[in-house]
Amino acid sequence: MKKYKNKVFVLGLADSGYYIVRALHQAQVPVIAFESRRERPEFRTRLCEKKIPVSDEDELIEKLCKTAAQEYEKPVLFLPSDTYVDFFIRERNLLEKLFLINFPKNETIKTLLYKDKFAEYAIENNLKTPKTIIIKNYQGFESGLNVIHFPIILKPFLRTYKWKAAKLPKIFYLNDRYSAISLYKKISKIENRYIIQEWIPGPDSNIYFCLVYFSSYNNCIASFTGCKLKQWPIGLGTTASAEPVSDQQVTATTINFFKNIGYAGFGSIEYKKGMDGHYYIMEPTVGRPNQQSHIVTANGINMPLMAYNHLTGSNLTAYKKVDKGVKYIDEYQEIASAFVMIKNRKLTLSSWIRSLMGSKTFRFMNKDDIYPFIYSIIFMLKRFVNMDFYG
Repeated sequence: MKKYKNKVFVLGLADSGYYIVRALHQAQVPVIAFESRRERPEFRTRLCEKKIPVSDEDELIEKLCKTAAQEYEKPVLFLPSDTYVDFFIRERNLLEKLFLINFPKNETIKTLLYKDKFAEYAIENNLKTPKTIIIKNYQGFESGLNVIHFPIILKPFLRTYKWKAAKLPKIFYLNDRYSAISLYKKISKIENRYIIQEWIPGPDSNIYFCLVYFSSYNNCIASFTGCKLKQWPIGLGTTASAEPVSDQQVTATTINFFKNIGYAGFGSIEYKKGMDGHYYIMEPTVGRPNQQSHIVTANGINMPLMAYNHLTGSNLTAYKKVDKGVKYIDEYQEIASAFVMIKNRKLTLSSWIRSLMGSKTFRFMNKDDIYPFIYSIIFMLKRFVNMDFYG
């Protein structure tokens, strides 16, 4: 008799998709992945039962419906990126008939996913965030620059397909009005809706995060708190390396935040500890795990498996032994970040090597699935040749 009742469908292997696959593989849960970016190294994984290529959302819907109809039990659906969270909101009526998924109400998810709505929510609820201005057109952008202090960061409401296709970073750091206006004129053809925020000074190691899973509204069954060690690009980018920390304030604030809004499913909040000692909410992540969630499973909390058990009524356990205090490292982001820091004399080679000691888990390197790592080397060399650092 099979140990599982339901298969898992993952909408993409990039972003946090490969993390979900690896986490569920610990309990031998069968996964079918749908992926539009077949050039990605994660597409080479051997841990999926099936990998189905798609070219656009119309084909994705068609293949999801066709493949789900072939299953005896409803598959469990996992979303690996904001693009697919937005996709699920739009197609919810159809997808909930086909799949099991733990997802909050649409209005709740929209409030947290769309940066303009979250900015309004933060102001209404007196949340500790950097000063934020919502930009919907050029006139609003100019007006916003008149009432905010530089330096600032600029980010789009949502990183859409067009944004990613243009190979733009998730955040821009701007020192003055002239550079801000010049940038806006260049990228407004791709997206004209933005958030601008005042910059919170401090190193990347001042960035904390707490990842949670709520089995139902107000019931948090798992949480994990950590802090970043490095980012790429430095100061603005995604996690290059991170480690677990014990910070009751960050954990309690995160859990209470999601409880107050009536949350269900995967969520997380990223904070930056300012020079004044306050924790500023930088942004929530909702409806999906984070890519850095590798660190959670490596430290013994398998949230995707918990979600699977909750949705299917199963009682599966992971077979893989885990250690405590395991660091997460994105191999290439870590090297890039460390190289620049060493070059700028903000880090020594010896201290960097020491920081890599101890138990680690990697974004690509995995003895149970070596092909994504091998192809990641080729993939990163191509990106380096093409000067594509954000793809």
